[in-house]
Amino acid sequence: MKNITVLAIGGNAIDGDSHKEEGRNILKTLNGIEEPIRAGPLVITHGNGPQVGRLVEQTGLPLWLCTAQTQGEIGTLILQNLNRYLERYKISKKIVVVQTHVLINPMDPSLRRPSKPIGSFFDKKEAEKLMKKGYRMKKDLVKDETWRRMVPSPEPTGIIEMEAIELLLEKDYIVIAGGGGSVPVYKSPDGLVPIEAIVDKDYTSSLMGISLKAERLILLTNIDAVKINFLKEGECALRIPSIKDVKLFLEKGHFKTGMETKVRAAINFLENGGSEAIIANIFDLKKALSNQSGTLIKK
Repeated sequence: MKNITVLAIGGNAIDGDSHKEEGRNILKTLNGIEEPIRAGPLVITHGNGPQVGRLVEQTGLPLWLCTAQTQGEIGTLILQNLNRYLERYKISKKIVVVQTHVLINPMDPSLRRPSKPIGSFFDKKEAEKLMKKGYRMKKDLVKDETWRRMVPSPEPTGIIEMEAIELLLEKDYIVIAGGGGSVPVYKSPDGLVPIEAIVDKDYTSSLMGISLKAERLILLTNIDAVKINFLKEGECALRIPSIKDVKLFLEKGHFKTGMETKVRAAINFLENGGSEAIIANIFDLKKALSNQSGTLIKK
């Protein structure tokens, strides 16, 4: 298959106070998606940071099981709103949601170092209470004086449902997969065993693109471009940087946690067969595809 695009939608960016608001956010996100649909096979992935965190807080269920639940919830919202979008523009395409699992090395040292923020934002007093309960909390870099729970976030090494995803793409389906980074598992003599962690959807999206030999990886978030000196004097957006320059800025520590994972995912994709990676605002897809917004990184 040629001209495959992997499009990743950020969980923070589509988050809303209700499923209706999240649906409206998703519909706005889809503006411009006809270009990658017409260009070739399309896989849509999505994050779940706020949603999975709230579900854990509400239910006390394991992280991996909450990831499975939010895959179904957000995947369904994307499917329904994408279907509406396709009907509006008279595009004939079938859509399917694939519940996805990724392989993790159970000895990955990152499992002992919580690094991914999930769930609600708390003030310092609330955060201190949660820390007493054993939660790892960290001050948010963007929202002043707020804190979030941190959980382990290992990198995936394989996608269990890869063959099924390839077959569906060959049958001309738009595939929604890898939601929330997918359910993390490892192989044991008795079968697949879930791991208590949250996989970053950017890394899963990059792996998805590499596994499919995709041409393009698009990462949509709530920031309009990759920036150096972010929130500091001399802040500057990178519009069409070389991969060499991006790696240099990464080494110098210019990118904070959320953006760093996107930059690393983009570099990994490009160094393993991908042609281009775009990082842009969730509501600027159409502009980003014509180089009017966002960051375009090529080999």
